[in-house]
Amino acid sequence: MSDKIDRAAERAAMETREGQQVARRAMELFGSPLKGAFDVEHLRRIHAYLFQDTPRHYPGEIRADTGMWSKQRALEGKPGTYEVAYLADGVEARIKAVLDEFGGPAALRGPSADDAATKLARLYGDLDHAHGFYEGNSRTLREFTRSLAAEAGFTLDWTGTNVTAEQRNALYAARDLEVITRHYPGVTPETAEDRRSYEAALQAQSFRSTLGDHPLCDIIRAGLQPAQKRDVTQTAAPETAAQQYWKTVAQKAQGSKSGGAREAVPEQSQSYHATRGPRLR
Repeated sequence: MSDKIDRAAERAAMETREGQQVARRAMELFGSPLKGAFDVEHLRRIHAYLFQDTPRHYPGEIRADTGMWSKQRALEGKPGTYEVAYLADGVEARIKAVLDEFGGPAALRGPSADDAATKLARLYGDLDHAHGFYEGNSRTLREFTRSLAAEAGFTLDWTGTNVTAEQRNALYAARDLEVITRHYPGVTPETAEDRRSYEAALQAQSFRSTLGDHPLCDIIRAGLQPAQKRDVTQTAAPETAAQQYWKTVAQKAQGSKSGGAREAVPEQSQSYHATRGPRLR
């Protein structure tokens, strides 16, 4: 029992340390975003940068075909878990097709903030279902979409999604609803053909009843604003984007009933399951 407790404590300490390392890299990207064409290579480079200090996350490596890839999600303070199934094969090809079809920042120039939020939510859902990396997809996609929006003239603020347990759960539920509807398109409890699709349909039904039909779009829209032009006449040294971000996190945490903020870009511990083959380098 003692060995088991020691191992659990060691793992918790490792995850805390890694979370801090990745948060520091995310902060660096807020100040100096990686430039690119918002293609597969750009997505890979963002993941590689964020996780350069955590080799067990296979920085920058696209997930290999597995035949099956899913995880058990446990929401904070909620009983039980539910399964989220992701794209199993043709992962890199799917990501390439999604990004090619989207068309980069140009797709967001001109539309209203409402239209841009709808497009970003659809892109996020497509990429999340493809789930291109073994670990760290959430943090990578938040930085990717933030940079994409910025390039198109918008500010996408994700800070309102991670201060309280309720906000974190809402984001995970919104993302998982998008993934479920892509993995089991059109499925309902009445049309499901097996246990997995039946349970997924029930879960999607539950999410819609509590969060609405398109909660991810609503979350993105709440944090999406046209970028403000900086006053060139100001004499005081402006804050960096990273400093502004962390100040916002601290302010929101101070006003939260939870009494404090967790890591600014958290990723819940995942339990992934593949039915074929080992994790490949």
